[in-house]
Amino acid sequence: MNIEVKSTWIRTKSDEIALDQGCTFDIKAADKVRYFFEKFCRQSIGEWAGKPLVLLDWQWRDIIAPLYGWRKKDGSRRFRHAGIWVPKNNGKSTLCSGISIYELVGRGEPGAQVINLAATIEQAGIVFRSACDMVDQSPALAKHCWVRKNIKTIEFDQTKSLYRVMSGEGKGKHGFSISCLIFDELAEQSCRELWDTMRHNVGKRKNSVLISISTAGYRRESVGYEQFQYASKVLSGEIVDSSFLPVVYAAPQEADWQSLDTFQRANPSFGITIDPQEVQEALTEARNEPRKEAAYRTLRLNQWTGYATTWISSQAWADCGEDFQEQDLHGKDCWVGWDYSYKHDLASYCLIVPNNDKLYILPRFFIPKACAEKKEYTDHVPYRHWAAVPTYKLYLTDGDVIDPSFIRSKLAEDSEHFNFQEIGFDPTGLEESRQLCEQEHGWTMVSVPQRPRYLGGAAAFLERSVIGKTVRHPNNPVLNWCLENTAAKETPDGLHLFKGSGETQRIDGITATVIALSRYLAREDTAPQFWVFG
Repeated sequence: MNIEVKSTWIRTKSDEIALDQGCTFDIKAADKVRYFFEKFCRQSIGEWAGKPLVLLDWQWRDIIAPLYGWRKKDGSRRFRHAGIWVPKNNGKSTLCSGISIYELVGRGEPGAQVINLAATIEQAGIVFRSACDMVDQSPALAKHCWVRKNIKTIEFDQTKSLYRVMSGEGKGKHGFSISCLIFDELAEQSCRELWDTMRHNVGKRKNSVLISISTAGYRRESVGYEQFQYASKVLSGEIVDSSFLPVVYAAPQEADWQSLDTFQRANPSFGITIDPQEVQEALTEARNEPRKEAAYRTLRLNQWTGYATTWISSQAWADCGEDFQEQDLHGKDCWVGWDYSYKHDLASYCLIVPNNDKLYILPRFFIPKACAEKKEYTDHVPYRHWAAVPTYKLYLTDGDVIDPSFIRSKLAEDSEHFNFQEIGFDPTGLEESRQLCEQEHGWTMVSVPQRPRYLGGAAAFLERSVIGKTVRHPNNPVLNWCLENTAAKETPDGLHLFKGSGETQRIDGITATVIALSRYLAREDTAPQFWVFG
C-alpha cells in the first residue's frame, strides 16, 4: 500500500484501485481550501450571518478533503466528478457558494469558467446570492472581483476568470469550456440532453471537475435517480470508478421512517443547521397526515419515494398485500375496471372480487412490445422484466400501439373463471370494443369518465379500505409502481387522482381499480346515491 496515503482516506474499492494507479493524497492542498473558506468566505443566512465559513466535520471529511486532497501521478485532480446526495437543510447551498468562489479565485487557473446550474433560475439564484454576499463581506475579494448581479456573473480580474449562474430552462448550453460545474438539485432536472451536454463541456479541460449536489426526488426514471444509484454503488464497491467521489447520506428504504434515530443517521448536520424541535414537529405532521409522508421521506431522509404527494401511505398499502392464489377465487362474482390507452402508454384492467368480507384486486397490464423496449431505455422502467414473470400479468402486445382485441381476449379468458357483473370502462377510444363486448359476450358495459364526479367516491372508498385493511392486493410490482405514482387532491366534485410527478410515470392500474370499485359500489343500488354513476 502507498505509505503516502493514510488509511483514513481509503474507504472504497475505488480508493484501493486509485492507489494501484499511483494516486497520492496531499492534505496540504485540502487544507488550503479549508483555510480559504475560513479567511475569505462569510455566511449570510440566519444565525450564521457574518460568520466565517467553517466546514462541518462531515463536509471536511467526506467532501472537501478527498475532493482536493486526492491527486493523480501528474498532480492533477483524481476526482473529475463528485456525486453528493444529502437531505435538505444540511448546508449544501452555502458549501456550493464557497466552492464556487474558491474555484474562481483560489485555484488561480487562468480563464477559469465556473458554472452553477440548477433546474430553475430561482434555485440557481440561491447559490449565487450567497456567493455575492461572500464577495461583498470580504474586502480582499471585493477588491478584485466584479459582481454583476443583473446578469448573475462574478468576474475575477487577475486571471480573467468568470463565475456565472445558469438554469436548465431554455437553450444555448453548448460551446462552454468549463473548469468547475456545480449541478445543483440534479433530482429536479428533467432534461437528459442538458446533463449530457454540460458533462461534455466539463470534459474539455484536463483538470476540470463536475460536482452534482442534490436531495432525492420523486422520479425514478430520471437522470437524477441514475446518478444517485451510481454514487451509491461506487460507495458500496459494486461499481469501481476511481475518478468519481460518492457522498450519500440517506435512510435505507427498509428503515423505520418514523424514527428520529433514522433521521439523525441520514442528516449529518443534525443539531447544527437542523433544529431538532423543528424535525420533531415535521415528523409528527407526517405521522398524522399520510399525504405528507412522501415529502418528509424524500426531502428529509433522502429517499426516492416515487411520488410527490402521498395519496395512500406506502406502509398502509404494503399491509394490504397478500400472497393469495387467484384460482382460489375462481367462480366468484367480480366487477371490472378497464383503463385503455390506444397509443403507447400502459393499459390496464382490474378485477374486484369480494371474498370473506375483503375485496381482492386482480390487475392485468398491457403495453406494446416496441414501446416497452424504448421506454426501458428512456424511462428506465423494467417492463420487459415484469413481462417475463407470469404472475405479474403484464402482457407485451405486437406492434407499436395497443391492440384492444388482445385485451378483449384476456377479458374473455378471465370471464371463464369469474362471474362478470359489470365492466366499467374509460370511454376514450373504446366505443368499438364496447359494442363487441356486448354483442359477442353479453357483458354489461358501463361508461365511467375519468373525472372526480364519477370516480371521486370510489377513490375515497379505496383509501378508507386500505387504511381499514379490508382490501387485498397481490403485491404486484406493476400495480405497486402505479400506486407510488398516484397523487390525489380534493376538489368540489370529489377526490381527483393524477400522476404525481412526470410524464413517464403511469397510474393506469390504480385508475382501473377505482373504475372497478365505482361499479362495485353501484351494485343493486346498495351504495349511497352519490356513488351511482351508470
